Amino acid sequence: MEDHRRRRQKTYNNLHSFWHDLYESEYALYDIALMTKDEIDEIRLVTNRVGKIFFKMGNLLRSSSDETLMQIDIPKNMLPFIRHRPLPVESVISRVDLVQTAKGLKVLELNSDTPTFEKEVFYVNGALCEEFGFDDPNKGFADSLGNEIRKALAESLHRIQFTEDRNIVFTSHECHEEDKYTTLYLMELANVSAKYVPLHKLTIKEHEGLFDDEGKRI
Repeated sequence: MEDHRRRRQKTYNNLHSFWHDLYESEYALYDIALMTKDEIDEIRLVTNRVGKIFFKMGNLLRSSSDETLMQIDIPKNMLPFIRHRPLPVESVISRVDLVQTAKGLKVLELNSDTPTFEKEVFYVNGALCEEFGFDDPNKGFADSLGNEIRKALAESLHRIQFTEDRNIVFTSHECHEEDKYTTLYLMELANVSAKYVPLHKLTIKEHEGLFDDEGKRI
C-alpha cells in the first residue's frame, strides 16, 4: 500500500498543473480501466447519435412559438435566450454522460454548461496509459479539440465584427483548482494569443461591453 502511494505521488507530481488530490483526499486513482475496441467504438457511436438528438431539439425549440415554449414551462423572460444562437454549431464542447446497463448504454445527461474532464481524458489519461503500457484511445483528440476552439473563436470574432485589437480572455473561478487548470489547459490547446483572467476580475459596463482586469474591452 505504501509503495502504491509513493508511485502514485511520483507519477502525478510529474504532471503539469493537475489536481490529483482535491479537498484533502485522492481525486485521481493510480490505475486504469481496460476497454475493448468494440466498447470504445460503441461509446463513440452512441455519443454521436445522442448529440444529434440534443442538437435537433435545440433547433426545434428555437423554431417553436412563444406559446409552445411557455406550455413546457420555459419562463417568458428566457425566450430570447432560447432563440439566441451565437455560433453556427450547437455546442463547442459538450460531455455526454452515459451509464452501462444490462440493455446497453443509457444517457444520464448532456453537459454543455460544465463540460469538464478534458484534461483528465486527454493529457492525464495519455500519461497513465503510457505508464501502464497500454494504447491511449484518445490519442490525437486533444489536437482536434484545440482546432474546434480556434474555429469557434474565429467565428465569434467574425460575427461581432470586432474592430479593436483582438483581446481574447479565458476565465473561470480562480479559487477552484479544477476549473482554473481546465481553463488554462483549453487555452493552451487553443494556441491563440489570449490570457487568463479570473471571473471576479472581469467588469461589465452597461451598453459598452465586457472588460478585463486592465480595463481593456474583451
